[in-house]
Amino acid sequence: MKRVILIAAAFACCAGTARGANPMASLFGNTLTVVGPEGTTVLWYKPDNTFTGIDEKSVRISGTWQYAADELCSFVTTPVPKEKHCGRLGPHSVGDKWEATRPNGAKVHLSLTAGT
Repeated sequence: MKRVILIAAAFACCAGTARGANPMASLFGNTLTVVGPEGTTVLWYKPDNTFTGIDEKSVRISGTWQYAADELCSFVTTPVPKEKHCGRLGPHSVGDKWEATRPNGAKVHLSLTAGT
């Protein structure tokens, strides 16, 4: 599904994380916006290993996430079908904007803004 490809692409970053740093910390309480060819998806990650969002078709999505070995895996559980997508997570701060490449080569633009 296109919305999940956007989620996976959101975390494909070239930068590694600093040793000991929690790359998820900047996502908590803030909004991750992903803009791709299909439209805009917004995501909100929580410290309890859950996330919610609104995809490019204005459909509410939710699921769980896991972070290990510099890789974030997002498991979309609503709406079904259930899907899993993983990608490297580089360190980002509120106000950052960056570009990522999907597995199919398409570019997406991401930004992290304060608040939910």
